[in-house]
Amino acid sequence: MTVCKEEPRQDSQLRVTANSRQMHRWLLGRTPFRAVLDAGDAEVHGPAALVRGFPTWFDTSIWAAGLERGSRRAVARPAGPGDCADPDRSADPDSTRAPDRTSAAVVSTATR
Repeated sequence: MTVCKEEPRQDSQLRVTANSRQMHRWLLGRTPFRAVLDAGDAEVHGPAALVRGFPTWFDTSIWAAGLERGSRRAVARPAGPGDCADPDRSADPDSTRAPDRTSAAVVSTATR
C-alpha cells in the first residue's frame, strides 16, 4: 500500500481520498471509520470486497489506551514553563482546521 499526495503512476486497485486529520483520528482510534465516511471526510472507490475490507486492514485500537492515558495526564497537570505548545492549536484535540485532502492509492494487495 502506498499513500500519495499526487496521482500514482500505476493503476490502483483501491482509492481512498480523505481529510488527513480525520483519517488520523480514525487510525488513532478516536472515531469509527463509518463516522468519517458519513461526515463526507473520506471516499473509498474500488471493487466492493476491497472497499468493505479496507477498514479492517488496520488495528486502530493499539493507540487508544496510550492516548487515553496521555489525555488524563494532560488534564491532571497544568502546562508549565518549558512545555511545548502550538499557539495555532486550541486546547481541544478534536478542533478542526482547514481540510487537507490526501489521496491514498493501494497499488497492490498481494503479499510479497
